[in-house]
Order: sequence, then C-alpha cells, then structure tokens
Amino acid sequence: MLPTPRPNLNEHLHLRNPQATALDYFLLTKSVLLLDKIDFMAFTFKRLPLALRSKHASLYRYFKNKHRLLTHLVSWH
Repeated sequence: MLPTPRPNLNEHLHLRNPQATALDYFLLTKSVLLLDKIDFMAFTFKRLPLALRSKHASLYRYFKNKHRLLTHLVSWH
C-alpha cells in the first residue's frame, strides 16, 4: 500500500487536524462523496452527520462551518 500524501495546509482552516486518524480521514471522504451527490448549496452540517452516522457536534471539533470545510477540501485537492 502506498502512503497517502498529506500536504501542509493552512492551520487556520481547521480547528483539529482532520487527517490525523483513519476516522478523521473518513470525515473528509464522506464530505467529498456527499458534495458529489448533492450540490454545495444543499450541503449542510445537518446532512453530513447523517451520512457519517455521527453526532452533529462532532463536526464542529474540526471545522467552524461548511465554508471552512470546503476551503480545506479545495486546498487539500
């Protein structure tokens, strides 16, 4: 298995590093899949926990809002 590249991102984009563990990485993966399924305007922090089968408050440990999440994903890409 090849190592996954982890670019150095702006630390102000996230509150906690969402690439630290496999579970955190799962959050980013599900975010991308949900954004692909629905558009950005329909994407909310209420829909993402349903896709993750997680609690709503757990998202705020990583990002302040959906704009910060999108900015992080674009920078990561």
